[in-house]
Amino acid sequence: MPFRSSTDRVALLNIETTYGVAATMAAANAIRLMDSSIEPVADKLERNLDSPHFGGDPFVLVGKRITLSGTVDVIGSATAGLAAPLGGLYRICGHSEVLTPATNAVYAPISLGLPSATIDFFMAGIRFRMLGVRGSMSFAFNVKEYAKATVQLTGLLVIPQDGEAPASIDWAAFSTPAAIETETWNVQIAGVPVYARQLSLAQNATLPLIETSENREVVLTDRKPTGTLQVVKNDALATWNPWALANAQSIVVITNAITSTGGRSVSAPIRAQLEYPKPVDIEGVAGFDIAFTAVPSGAGGDEYSLTFT
Repeated sequence: MPFRSSTDRVALLNIETTYGVAATMAAANAIRLMDSSIEPVADKLERNLDSPHFGGDPFVLVGKRITLSGTVDVIGSATAGLAAPLGGLYRICGHSEVLTPATNAVYAPISLGLPSATIDFFMAGIRFRMLGVRGSMSFAFNVKEYAKATVQLTGLLVIPQDGEAPASIDWAAFSTPAAIETETWNVQIAGVPVYARQLSLAQNATLPLIETSENREVVLTDRKPTGTLQVVKNDALATWNPWALANAQSIVVITNAITSTGGRSVSAPIRAQLEYPKPVDIEGVAGFDIAFTAVPSGAGGDEYSLTFT
């Protein structure tokens, strides 16, 4: 048998009707990942046996699970109001999906009713199947790059088998995103435009595998999003003073919008409480790194959102 390239990787994802019961998988369920890696994981249950001899102890593998990580583009459908091509991935990473025909698709955090998915990850002739998959995302918006999200997914382990990805995958829905440049990116804090260079937001979700006598399930038990905004100093503090905003313990809206065409526009506002900015050197010019926590209102689920148009 000939050797296979390690870059031969394709993932399919479909939302499950019943947790942990495999959903139907087809070429249309393909998701476009970058820099992906997969790892079957288990805990070793050992017995420290007394013995007159040196040597290892036998063990049983418990807590069997499988993890998948990778990077994805933050991009919507080319047709306004249709689900984003990665809509299923957003949903299993703790987001609702609200579609307004011919207008937009909105993804916002949820705390209850989190769906799960089946994922088939094909690598060099091996099919790694994950059941009951849920995950966490970290978003990055950086000048001279694409908007991206890093995903960490965990599911129930199915022993890998030989298998090939479907031959008829159509990647047309995953169009090239807009580059983040001066012409496309607008960032404001409390309504004041700032000279942003980088904006990150991590969900920081807690997703343990909970096992009981009746079932095992990957469960979302907590989520505390945090991030950092890097800006170049462009105004006198009398015009915009981030230290004063932090000192006042104010909740401000960080407006973050990439404007383009063909489903590549995305708005990601964040309700943020700022920490004291840290002065930094940005390629020889003065700037600030501003850490923040995304804080929901009393209604919840609005600490940030993604709107694709």
